[in-house]
Amino acid sequence: MLLSDFVYRSVLVVCVLATPALGQEVTPTPDVDLNGDGEVSAEDVFAFIDQWYDVIESATPTPTSTPTSQPPTETPTPTATEAQSGMAFAVSDYFVLSPGSNWTFGTPSKGIVGDGFTWIVLDEPVDLGDGVLVNSIRTTAFLTDHVRHLDEDFWSIDETTGHLLFHGIREAVGFELDLKGVALEIPPQDFILDPPVDFGGADLSIGDIIGTTASIAVNAIVPPFGEQVINATAFATVAYSELLPTFSTTLGEFTNVIKLTVNIRAVVDFGISDFEVEFLDNSFFLKEGIGLVAIDLDPDPVNADLLTLSAGTVFVDGNPITVSPE
Repeated sequence: MLLSDFVYRSVLVVCVLATPALGQEVTPTPDVDLNGDGEVSAEDVFAFIDQWYDVIESATPTPTSTPTSQPPTETPTPTATEAQSGMAFAVSDYFVLSPGSNWTFGTPSKGIVGDGFTWIVLDEPVDLGDGVLVNSIRTTAFLTDHVRHLDEDFWSIDETTGHLLFHGIREAVGFELDLKGVALEIPPQDFILDPPVDFGGADLSIGDIIGTTASIAVNAIVPPFGEQVINATAFATVAYSELLPTFSTTLGEFTNVIKLTVNIRAVVDFGISDFEVEFLDNSFFLKEGIGLVAIDLDPDPVNADLLTLSAGTVFVDGNPITVSPE
């Protein structure tokens, strides 16, 4: 799931700002005039945010007066051992994008069933426009009512630089949020990060940190105002924090697993102030030639602390190879 979990939760954040522009004349209704002062104004936006606080499970919103233009400074600097610091590697060797490759995390009979899922790289690339072709990884959750069931994540390896890039997600069915009878409809759509989040290239070392600043636009339908386009900025850092000599999964024990940490801060500008949400210390564990072997989404308290690989197949030169511990 990686950054796609962030993108989905960011959608929840930005859609609460789908209100009319300042100065727009409307006839207040009890549903839209959220603070009951007889006007539809920016104060209703704050009321909206306040009442949606519980929906944003892992975030801490903080209104600020000045937009921020740098990645979060709170990101801890990883500490590498002397042996680890001399290791150079290419991220493309650790993140498999060959069509048909698949990985299952968690097992239906153990732990929190609703968190388990299977990733599969689809056969056909997705055209994002302007000649940008990306690989699509579909999430199939153990439970079909899971919020990410059948969503697709867009990834690519830049042929020139060798950098791994995360472009965004495709929301499969859309969804609706409701507040006191006000329905916010988020239609099925592609949520594209511009530029994509950079995971680095061919000359990485343990201790490297890579930052990306990207924009994202979300289409939302908000009665009685109709379709709104909400814009936000995402600040992401990817830190290659540790080389683990051994790592245990449901499938077995893997050797020389790289741990990387992803930190995200989303900033939504709605005119009179900014709205910020942070998702910190997401950990991902990668094995060369195999890909993701575990995921730990610390910011999400309702998820299992750690989901590890229980089955998988990777395709090499068109041939399927069953993943096994090594």
